[in-house]
Amino acid sequence: MSHPLSQVDSFFVAYQEASCASMQLGAEAELEGSLSAEALHQAMDRVVQRWPRLGQTLRTAALGLRWDGATDIDVMIRRDSELSEWRNGPINPFVEPPFQVLWVQSGDRHRLCFRAHHSVMDGQALLALSQVVVSLAAGAGDFGSVKVNDSDPFALVPLLRKLSTRSLLRQASALYASAKRDSRQLPLDSAEPGGIEVCQLNLGGDARAALFEYAKRNEITPANLVAASWIRALGTLESSEGRTDTHDISLEVPVSLRSRKSVSVSNGVSPILLFANPELSLLAIAKALKKQTRDAIRSRSHLSMPLLTAPGRYLPWTLFRRLAANTAFSGSASSHFTWLDIQSDTHREVEEASQHRLKIVGQLVYTPVCLHMGVALSVVNWKESLQLFVTHRTKALSRERAEALTAGLMRELGEHS
Repeated sequence: MSHPLSQVDSFFVAYQEASCASMQLGAEAELEGSLSAEALHQAMDRVVQRWPRLGQTLRTAALGLRWDGATDIDVMIRRDSELSEWRNGPINPFVEPPFQVLWVQSGDRHRLCFRAHHSVMDGQALLALSQVVVSLAAGAGDFGSVKVNDSDPFALVPLLRKLSTRSLLRQASALYASAKRDSRQLPLDSAEPGGIEVCQLNLGGDARAALFEYAKRNEITPANLVAASWIRALGTLESSEGRTDTHDISLEVPVSLRSRKSVSVSNGVSPILLFANPELSLLAIAKALKKQTRDAIRSRSHLSMPLLTAPGRYLPWTLFRRLAANTAFSGSASSHFTWLDIQSDTHREVEEASQHRLKIVGQLVYTPVCLHMGVALSVVNWKESLQLFVTHRTKALSRERAEALTAGLMRELGEHS
């Protein structure tokens, strides 16, 4: 069974080929207890039976790209790779499956390191799918609380019903203007591709509750507050290094086209650009971001990019590849910002499915980093904790600068947590 790629899926293949920057998403779960090779193999087999494209490779069709070919679970599960090599070795979706897992074991401690090429799924899908695999390997009989939706989020007719031709043209003009608007770029050590590292922050218990309460009291969302903290931290790092810039900082933020309670194995997000002056107060920035986000979604401007690029899925691959790898409508911001809400209680599900023989004791997430940005922030909102992951390309930002940026983010958040 073959499966065609949308124009958005294909974009990530084109960008990786043009830039040599890895378009790889990662989600890792640290487990404690009993886990067998047979259980993990069966779990991966279950999800591949449900979505064969996870174990297939890309084929060039007459029009566009397709997932095609036989699947081999043994190729998708690794046990002999170094963790750094695993995170930094780019996936070539033309020759290897786009979804893979590395199992690192030390006694009764296990680290399941899932990685996926961005052409087969976005971050929301990867987190949901990795939760499914862990739950199945623990003994769950089904996909648990993860709701599956296999509809195409970029199907042309449903999108056209949501946006009139006049609105589409107006939003296209606004989107192009935003992409061309000058914004600050964090000074990078190098714009060359290379490996990534991740700095992590955890807000749990009282700290998370205080942040959420502050956001509620000021009629903003926690995502607004964290994004504003990220903008101020980026501005502070520049100032501390003696650099001045009068332009606003911009964030490329994905908006989901799916139901909030369902997930599909595909890309189902479209970006909007948000701008703010990092010299403003944290609350002023958060309120500005709230207004921009609300206005963009109400006007459905996030639909203009998938609609404008929809014909791309029907182009020959060689032509699409030449046209796609630019920043006309994506990748022009100062940084990426992603907020992921976790609807399910995976920790409890894993313990119950394994009859308390296995439990999750840690998580890590990383994302692709565009060449001219150098750094991205992903936030995972679990039921009892908030995890923040600063992914930086090591050639673009040294470990010391990344840690200074992360410390600045923590200071901003600490004011209200």
